[in-house]
Amino acid sequence: MIVTAVIQARMTSTRLPGKVLMPVLGEPLLLHQVRRLRRAKTLDRLVLAITDQPADDPLESFARRQGLAVFRGS
Repeated sequence: MIVTAVIQARMTSTRLPGKVLMPVLGEPLLLHQVRRLRRAKTLDRLVLAITDQPADDPLESFARRQGLAVFRGS
């Protein structure tokens, strides 16, 4: 069995837009989550699920740089 984790993210949060890419200890918040999940021994695959809105293009770029699979949709 293949175990996949899906991280849902978007840049257009109403209270704090862009939160997922804001630096925490000098690195994007999302990077901390990705690193943590990659350490999971029972996880085979990690996917970033984002909207198809242009505002989320920076998230797709981030994911590609990190070698993450990306799913875009509404």
